[in-house]
Amino acid sequence: DKIVNFEGFSAGEKVTTEKLKSLGFKTLSIKVEGKGKCVDGEARIFNSGSVTCGDTDLSSSDGMVAIIQEKNENICAPNDCAAGGTMTFEWTNKVQIKSIRLLDNDQPVKVVLTTSTGTITKPLVLVTDKSKDGKHETFSIGVDDVSKMDVVMNGSGAVAEVVYRTCGTGASGDPHFSTWTGHKFDYHGQCDLVLVKAPVFEGKGLDIHVRTEQRYFYSFIKTIAMKIGDDLLEFGFNQVLLNGATANKGLTSGSSFDFAGYPVSFHDEPMPNGRPRKLYRVQTPHEAIVIKVFKQLMAIEIEDASHVNFADAVGITGDYNSGLMLGRDGVTILPDPSDFGPEWQVTSDDPSLFSSVQAPQFPEKCWEAPAIDKVRHLRNGVSQAQAEEACAILGEDADIEDCVFDIMATGDIEMVGAHL
Repeated sequence: DKIVNFEGFSAGEKVTTEKLKSLGFKTLSIKVEGKGKCVDGEARIFNSGSVTCGDTDLSSSDGMVAIIQEKNENICAPNDCAAGGTMTFEWTNKVQIKSIRLLDNDQPVKVVLTTSTGTITKPLVLVTDKSKDGKHETFSIGVDDVSKMDVVMNGSGAVAEVVYRTCGTGASGDPHFSTWTGHKFDYHGQCDLVLVKAPVFEGKGLDIHVRTEQRYFYSFIKTIAMKIGDDLLEFGFNQVLLNGATANKGLTSGSSFDFAGYPVSFHDEPMPNGRPRKLYRVQTPHEAIVIKVFKQLMAIEIEDASHVNFADAVGITGDYNSGLMLGRDGVTILPDPSDFGPEWQVTSDDPSLFSSVQAPQFPEKCWEAPAIDKVRHLRNGVSQAQAEEACAILGEDADIEDCVFDIMATGDIEMVGAHL
């Protein structure tokens, strides 16, 4: 989770995009539109632990908070404006808003969320006491696919904290796919699949394909290949190919190489549980494409995917604009993974990215997944309780169910490493 709590700011400072980027919030901007005698432009920082202008209503242990400043700042500042206004949080990528903490909002506040399918309005009511001073409260939001959040204040008050999570897309495990809106599904067929096709990416275009292979009743990602412009990069368990030539020979942890004008860093330090893992990171100006290799499982994730680079992206990760699981015609919704997966099999209309050929190849259809082993507690004596205990290291926000499935499917307790 990312937590915007303004602790990197000082009292009276304006909340600029540059400062937010320096604090690690590179895809976020915050602007205000004040009412009446309120200042437009940037939000202002107020120290709730050491109040100014006699504004004890904002006194709290929250420290630095964001306010809409009154226009009489030459007389007293920082000071929240009694007329209120709108504080807008806008991201260049899609996020999930988890919660927001508000201080001393004398009047009801509403949060308007902009998503790919429209707007969602959540009225937030703070119970006020007889003196009209609002209390401090944290509200749960829980909305995915958000690009903008308007906090509409009808009076004074402050935003103390916003908790959100970026909606990264990708695939992991055996394999679990994640769409642009955070929806997760499994597809266990064997074939080459279009993970993402983004024609406008960096003005060059991006294609990412994954090759899956079946084992028992599940499948796994065997190879990942991508194309930016005219350059090809392919990842296997033990080999990396750049335009057909080996790129990882002699590559040491912390070093990097160039791909299509972007650095690809490599790290092989142990994970939090001490198990080895290879991690490759393709860094572009707006986002990063991360590939993880653990034992015989591979994962790929696109971090901080920007609207400008993925506006027309499609594939088995869904349609970026609508967030829906759309077919190749851009119209048909295919909510069943058994239909949606084969729809995005690599065909003759897609570029050829892999250096080798593995059956099936179009026009032969993807091989259907075998019947799922409902027992799943036989392999090497691993029980569900043991798998759940191993996966607990991931934390409460992790995909525990996916982790448990991977361990019980493979019979390998160390498969928790594929999710770290």
